[in-house]
Amino acid sequence: MTPAPAVGPGLAVANSRMDRVLAGLTLASPEVLEGCAVLIEQACHNVRAVLSGPACPDREPETLAAVLQLRAKIRHARCLLEHAYKFHLRCGQMVGALTAGYLPGGQAAPVPGSKRLWVRG
Repeated sequence: MTPAPAVGPGLAVANSRMDRVLAGLTLASPEVLEGCAVLIEQACHNVRAVLSGPACPDREPETLAAVLQLRAKIRHARCLLEHAYKFHLRCGQMVGALTAGYLPGGQAAPVPGSKRLWVRG
């Protein structure tokens, strides 16, 4: 279904941005991941503008379908980001254990220095 004409462009732009976010999250390069935050923020602004606009036909089935599709994409992006975060934490724990050993309680020592790890190659 295509979005209703009154809200179609805003939701279509937000959906397009979320498509780019999902594609970027599967590439997992640092540059692309940094750009995903900007795209998600822009998509949220699009949705906010559509829903707070004067001609928001929130009862139309096409609009509801477009919003539900966008919500599913946002949930998928959230899931991918959560997995990336957990992966990053586990990598940090492994690097901490390899470089600084373990704490008295048996946990891996924190990674000395930066909280961000970038690997290229």
